[in-house]
Amino acid sequence: MITKVKPQYKTVGQAAFHINKNETQEVGETLEMMEKKYAEELQECLNLNKKHTHYYIVVLRKKEPMSPVLPVSNVLRQWFIAPRFTKPSARVLKKDYPLQDHDVWEVKDGNPQHVWTLPGPDAWDFIMQNKRDHDPHLVKWMTEYEKGTLK
Repeated sequence: MITKVKPQYKTVGQAAFHINKNETQEVGETLEMMEKKYAEELQECLNLNKKHTHYYIVVLRKKEPMSPVLPVSNVLRQWFIAPRFTKPSARVLKKDYPLQDHDVWEVKDGNPQHVWTLPGPDAWDFIMQNKRDHDPHLVKWMTEYEKGTLK
């Protein structure tokens, strides 16, 4: 469910407080909206970098902790970093951004190819303990990361 926010609010925090005071958002709704926003932002990265023939896009994603002041619990932030002209190292990304999920895309001639995804620490152990319940590609990337062979 998407709630329209009246322009009477001067900050995002005020708008979020108003929305969350009156309704709760289910996890499925948050994920659905996040997927749509992800696709839009990925397309925007592609559009902004059309002049480049080969580059990488790094996406960092993080669920923000619940605010002690505002009743906001489903805040997911995504940062799209592009263009990057060298392939990012999983070890370096995990070291520099230890609390985020990481996605890497390779773009050749405007065509994006998903290279790998690694979750943040909150989900890592749970996924590895329940491998059968998760996407086999994700489990493979995580296993390769732990072995030091993720390329």
